Amino acid sequence: MMTPEELGVLSHLRSRLLATVEEIARACLPAGSLEETNRILWNLEWHGYVVHYGPAAVQLTGRGASAS
Repeated sequence: MMTPEELGVLSHLRSRLLATVEEIARACLPAGSLEETNRILWNLEWHGYVVHYGPAAVQLTGRGASAS
């Protein structure tokens, strides 16, 4: 089961397909830190929902696009 934060990140990426870590932090976790955002992204990547290319880009995978 995904956390509300993880679902928010996936929802954000569905509308863009590609975003920076900073953009995701601002849009999905306004009170969160970059460290928290990276932890969420690491978990989503581990499960195959996103590909994290470092701070410059996070991309949604096919699995992430169909997750709910």
